[in-house]
Amino acid sequence: MKTIFFLLALSASVHSFDDVNTKVGAKDVLLKFHANKAEAFTRRLSDGRFQQWNLIGSNKGTWVDEKGKKVPSSNYVYVPPNSLKIKKVTKADEGSYDHVEAPIPLPPGVDHIDPGFTEFFVKVD
Repeated sequence: MKTIFFLLALSASVHSFDDVNTKVGAKDVLLKFHANKAEAFTRRLSDGRFQQWNLIGSNKGTWVDEKGKKVPSSNYVYVPPNSLKIKKVTKADEGSYDHVEAPIPLPPGVDHIDPGFTEFFVKVD
């Protein structure tokens, strides 16, 4: 029985990060997160910068850096309920992308649900 739980845990950790290999100039690259509904998207670019794409509020539809400054974002489109599309890939898009899931009501007695795929690494050649 312990072996089964170990294999399930190992499988979950392996599947919590997925690679997307693409080329500069590729069009309509879809990052489809396994989430009920995304509230925001985050990314850590290969140069170490962290940014968040908000789906609500004054920064809706825009990448915002760690200092709160808007970053050019016209190359991205939100695809409801849980996906982000890169219209045309550039080398600057390379990095780890994740989502912030909107809270959902849990059934009585349940206080936590583990996520499935939660992050993509976009590798741009």
